[in-house]
Amino acid sequence: MLWRILLIQAVTRVPVWIVLLSFGSRFPQFISGLVQIILLLVYWWIRRPGPRSWLGMHLLLSLFCSIALLYPISPMGYGLMALVVFLVQGRTDRDRVPLYFSSYEVLTVLATLMPQNQGVFFDLGCGDGRVLAYLSKRYPGWGFKGFELALIPWLLAQWRCRDCANVEIFRSSFWQAPINQADVIYCFLSPEPMRELGDQFSQQGHKGSLLISNSFEIPDGHPDQVLTIKGVLQTNLYVYLFAHQ
Repeated sequence: MLWRILLIQAVTRVPVWIVLLSFGSRFPQFISGLVQIILLLVYWWIRRPGPRSWLGMHLLLSLFCSIALLYPISPMGYGLMALVVFLVQGRTDRDRVPLYFSSYEVLTVLATLMPQNQGVFFDLGCGDGRVLAYLSKRYPGWGFKGFELALIPWLLAQWRCRDCANVEIFRSSFWQAPINQADVIYCFLSPEPMRELGDQFSQQGHKGSLLISNSFEIPDGHPDQVLTIKGVLQTNLYVYLFAHQ
């Protein structure tokens, strides 16, 4: 996914370079940033390469690039920004998963998908813990475990779930989660790890366990249920039932 983001930025940045080579004042640099934003909107309308949250990420990146052209930033400033990104996003170069937040509409639908019997719920890449905090209060008989590697989201999750006695949050990669122990697994990851995660679920899942993926399907997989979530993002929840012994 990282290479796709960089490619989109590079392609839509070409007109910016052309403008900058033609004009030298700050005003055309700002206009060139607006040109890139317009091209991003057009590209997204034609190709739709990902969820709408990706579009917001690209637009913010384009805006920051335009500001950097207008107001030069010291090398130390770029280093601090890189550190902040690392603390918030974690090892996206390795796990290939940026930070996403599940919407309130998703939380309400997730609550309806929970089985009636007690069990264990895993949130792979739990972010700030909003899913765990929401569901744990509505299902006190369940055990909830979140896995988050990025430091700042992990700290936020610990704080958000500080009063939830049935929640455990681990600072570790979601690949280290023992999914054979989970009855319901929720994830909001990216397209890149879904095939491998699907293989892991098919090998380690137990009969009756659920894998619920926000926005991203398992390649060549066949979800047992697809739920369209109304709201600003208008995402889908893909529900996979492990039916083998």
